[in-house]
Amino acid sequence: MRLNTGTRFAVSLGMIGIILAGCSEVHNVQQSAATGFHSGFRSSFKSSFIKSCTAQVGTTDALCGCIESTLERQNTDDQLIKMSADDPETGKKLAAAARACRSGGAQPAMDPARIDAYVTPYYDSNGPSIHVGAFSSGLASRNPRDVFATTRQMKRQWQRLSFPQLYVAAIRLYDVGYRNEAVYWFYTAQYRARQVSVLLDPTKIGNVGDPGFELQAAGGAFMQTAGTWINAYAFGHPDRLIQIVRRVQQEGRRIGDLQATYPNVAFIDRRSWPAANGRLADGMDSLVTYLQSHKDQIAAQRAANGTAAKFSHLTSK
Repeated sequence: MRLNTGTRFAVSLGMIGIILAGCSEVHNVQQSAATGFHSGFRSSFKSSFIKSCTAQVGTTDALCGCIESTLERQNTDDQLIKMSADDPETGKKLAAAARACRSGGAQPAMDPARIDAYVTPYYDSNGPSIHVGAFSSGLASRNPRDVFATTRQMKRQWQRLSFPQLYVAAIRLYDVGYRNEAVYWFYTAQYRARQVSVLLDPTKIGNVGDPGFELQAAGGAFMQTAGTWINAYAFGHPDRLIQIVRRVQQEGRRIGDLQATYPNVAFIDRRSWPAANGRLADGMDSLVTYLQSHKDQIAAQRAANGTAAKFSHLTSK
């Protein structure tokens, strides 16, 4: 596969099928990126990709390492597993990573004010390209007022919104400066994604390409990509975040008509929904407790790893 990155640069994906096959058994057990992170797969993906990449003429270790780390940062395990040399989406991701890394192979700089996310088929930060139904054009607008107005319209249908719609709205609110509101939308989206996950019929989730499986994978992808920015901002204001988490927890105890929102997936018996959702809501207490008792440690860690320096200057409309 050839990627035009300003200079001619080739990346071979022939090794990817071998890399991914080795993790298929673990993957089948886990079923979804949302269920966990198996470091063995990531380690194998990293070493094998870089080995294959550096074998190409004109590449460097630094350039290949940058491309690999970019792919890992922007994709869940499930998305990496589905990569294929013949897949146009894979080619698009590789091309974007290669373009970003072509200058000396350095890790592309992270813009703390704008979320760089790609979750097919719902969102691509390039454009942005958005496919979440009737709200897509409004959310894609470059006018912050249009984006905010669209989210006000969405609020009128709050209980009927799917978690991909909520995640995309959170990203766009963040990008156009409504960052405190974005945190609320993001945590609501995260709750509803987990709600769907615990209420899906485990015997009917299916595999790659099936609606239930793809829905779970999308939840993991949004959390891992958008969460990098929104959590980096939100944890700089722990008291405000606690208030948001409590609000989301309270609102989450009400279950919407999931079958109407996600018509193509199978859920467990409705009689089991309240108990399962109650446990999910109760579980948010642990996050509140952590935020309340670890404020100093969180601040120290953010200062040490550079997160505070990157995100502390950001404001919110």
